[in-house]
Amino acid sequence: MKNVFKNNSLASCLLGIIIGACGHAGYTAAVDAYSSSATRISAFASVSPLSDPNEQSTFDKIPEDEDGDCIITPSGQKYHNIYGCMYLSKSKRMKRAAIENAEAAGLEPCSKCW
Repeated sequence: MKNVFKNNSLASCLLGIIIGACGHAGYTAAVDAYSSSATRISAFASVSPLSDPNEQSTFDKIPEDEDGDCIITPSGQKYHNIYGCMYLSKSKRMKRAAIENAEAAGLEPCSKCW
């Protein structure tokens, strides 16, 4: 039997679930349903991303400022004191920015260092 799911990861995942639950009979029924032009499931044909990959993150939108009075990270929703914060110890990427720019981008002050 031809594998009609081989180039479709969502369909392949669902096929694994069907085989696990129903065995070979479930696989045959799934292939028949998928292959039939009358019952082709459009969700298997295309999966749209949840967000635009070209959209800039908040971190990228805030300009770096060498004289900035706060520190921001790509994953954070807070801005931090330039003299240090315990929450910055695991951050690999950070930059200095003006507090006005951080707040305009929707970031709030960290509760530990402000």
